[in-house]
Amino acid sequence: MSGLFEGLDDVAGAASGAPLEIALDAIEEDPNQPRTRFSERELDELAASIVGRGVRQAITVTPRGEGGRHRILYGARRFRAARRAGLSTIPAVIREPSPDDAYDQMIENIQRDDLTSVEIAGFVSRRIGLGEKQADIARRLGKDRAFVAMHAAVAHMPDALRRMIDTSPIRGVYELYQAWRKHPEPILAFCGSRDRFTRAEAITFVDSLKNTPAAGPDSATSMEEAQTCSGSADPPAARSPAQSREARVGRKVDHLDGVASLEAASVPRAEALVRVGRREGRLVLDRQADLGADHARVRYDDGAITEVALSDLRLVAVRTRQSQ
Repeated sequence: MSGLFEGLDDVAGAASGAPLEIALDAIEEDPNQPRTRFSERELDELAASIVGRGVRQAITVTPRGEGGRHRILYGARRFRAARRAGLSTIPAVIREPSPDDAYDQMIENIQRDDLTSVEIAGFVSRRIGLGEKQADIARRLGKDRAFVAMHAAVAHMPDALRRMIDTSPIRGVYELYQAWRKHPEPILAFCGSRDRFTRAEAITFVDSLKNTPAAGPDSATSMEEAQTCSGSADPPAARSPAQSREARVGRKVDHLDGVASLEAASVPRAEALVRVGRREGRLVLDRQADLGADHARVRYDDGAITEVALSDLRLVAVRTRQSQ
């Protein structure tokens, strides 16, 4: 007879939107939720608050699944703290899952600054693995492309750099990652010599390498290796050094502001001058921009290289390269 009423709490809760007291043992966490790390201190503090005042805000869960359990949509920290406080039930609102839940979870945690860079990088990698483009991920998160690109790059970083993300700012790690392509040994030595660094320290070290001969992935013999790391080229063994050079200079640059496309095969003899706002620079055509095919690398007269959206570029001139 009791089985006749099983699941009626789902119906009532979903219909009214009112919180129900649901057994903790009948609830499971979402294995794909963005937050994977929980502060033990914060859980203890929340558990102490729950002992004194109860759970002040209901969690949100799905209706029972095939295993007979609800899955948490929002409130994993409250759920863990309630269990730590010794409760057997927790107030919960039952709601059907939505395709937007994953992004809503991310946005909520990002706004509260509750996620680590590693957790954000994991979310971005999963969305890319599902076939989503970085531009779409950025739009749905309400973030710019650079934010997504930095976290997407984590999957392609060497282990020494990836380990630093736990202790150092993601922007500083990303500065080093870009320099690692040309100067792998100094960058790895820098990471191995310290437990943490600031973004300012990373930029200062990268600047010190500007006059150092490139010995890394942007050189003629090892560029393919870095591109394979970022998923943008064939394996190194597939090409000879001569073929690699042909591949690098055989790309095309899409037309900018109505100017016909420039064959990159002429790069050894010509250079493209562009304007970005009020600044002028030269296109760098040695590899695709990290921010995607709709961006280009621009070198300014002071030696700085930035990645700029093609829509923000204006082609000024194509002229014969000055002999070095």
